[in-house]
Amino acid sequence: MKPTVIALLLFLTRSAWAQAEPALTADEVAGRAAATSFDVRARAEETAAARAAVDRALAAYYPRLSGAARYQRLSEIPTSTIGNLVAAPTAGPGPLPAGTPLVNVPLSFPILLDSYTLSATMQVPLSDYLLRLPQGHAAAKLGRRSAELTEQASQLRVATDARVLYYSWLRARSQVTVAEQALEQARGHLADARHAADAGAASKADVLRVESQVASSELLVERTRNLAQLLEQQLRTAMHDESARSYVPGDSADGDVPAPDALPALWNEAFERRLELRALAAAADAAREQAKIARAGWFPRVDAVGDALYANPNPRILPQQDRFTGSWDLSLQLSWTPSDIPAATADKRGAEARGREIDAQRALAHDGVRIEVMQAHQALQEARVATETTARGLTAAEESYRVRRVLFQNGRATSVELTDAETELTRARLDALAARIDLHIASARLQHAVGRDIARN
Repeated sequence: MKPTVIALLLFLTRSAWAQAEPALTADEVAGRAAATSFDVRARAEETAAARAAVDRALAAYYPRLSGAARYQRLSEIPTSTIGNLVAAPTAGPGPLPAGTPLVNVPLSFPILLDSYTLSATMQVPLSDYLLRLPQGHAAAKLGRRSAELTEQASQLRVATDARVLYYSWLRARSQVTVAEQALEQARGHLADARHAADAGAASKADVLRVESQVASSELLVERTRNLAQLLEQQLRTAMHDESARSYVPGDSADGDVPAPDALPALWNEAFERRLELRALAAAADAAREQAKIARAGWFPRVDAVGDALYANPNPRILPQQDRFTGSWDLSLQLSWTPSDIPAATADKRGAEARGREIDAQRALAHDGVRIEVMQAHQALQEARVATETTARGLTAAEESYRVRRVLFQNGRATSVELTDAETELTRARLDALAARIDLHIASARLQHAVGRDIARN
């Protein structure tokens, strides 16, 4: 690059147009934007929900334990007897001796109207440990992985957009300085034109033409200042900075950018590193695991069930006794609901279709990444060429302006020729500046398109 271009860019990017702190770098802007982005925050909450789903899937492995406490009041009913028994209250077990007294005893059961029950049940889903729970846990983990990758991809996208915004703001600030330089040149030209008119070497039309150029330069200054202020506000909004302080660039547009690798190598690197593709792959695998869970509805369930009861009266004790008594039972339960098979089949087909849908989205994203890498690669190549061509153009424009100004001051060039030289010099300065900025923007976009910004962020 020509020394004149380097000196110009250093001057532009380090000008004192804004006098307040803090100084900002592209990396700082990218980090603050990613840390405060509402889109990233939304993706973070999705990740939190996905992690909760994993915890829920793990909790399903635990046996289901439930308990209940119950008080029941029964309505009164008439006490009835079922006959009489003959008993020998004075004799022991065995045959009765002769002459043993016998007693006629009415046979009846007491009816307790108040019932108190404490119960607990533990259910172990034996078949689910094979057909549902591992698949559910795997699907939840894949969903969490997809959410985490999506959140990271959102952070990288926001950071890249912030870097592009930073360099756009840097360009706008520098354009203000170029516009101010053009205004100073136009004012100097106007002073020369007025002196020439006073000396009879220039016409009134020449002076009016230069005055029009000065007015155009003043409008250019105003427009570039407004654009710089707008981009600074966009930068502040991206970082969610509520302060009213102006920023000073901490980076410049100077410095070279290495040439990109060949496209095939960049494509392969992008397909391997881009988080969006990996997130979609995890989401598709999660959908296929959900299909396995739905398929479990075809088969019978096997559950081990244990019950514990502490009740007054205990229903297993006859006749009823007005006291608390404990009891328990264990059972192995086989259940099957054939009518659930059509719904389970439909759920399975739906989950498999969802997996194929995500696979198609991933293929579409794969094609999009290919085009994105190629566009970024071409933009970087064009920007590298533009920096060289605009540097030569700026050198030529500077020399042309210098010669035309000297000739005009000596009456050997017209005001129109000098105006054209000034316009060409301003355009060359803006083109050289744009080329340097575009070079950094293209580099940032290529880094993101290939996935190399993962380590940086």
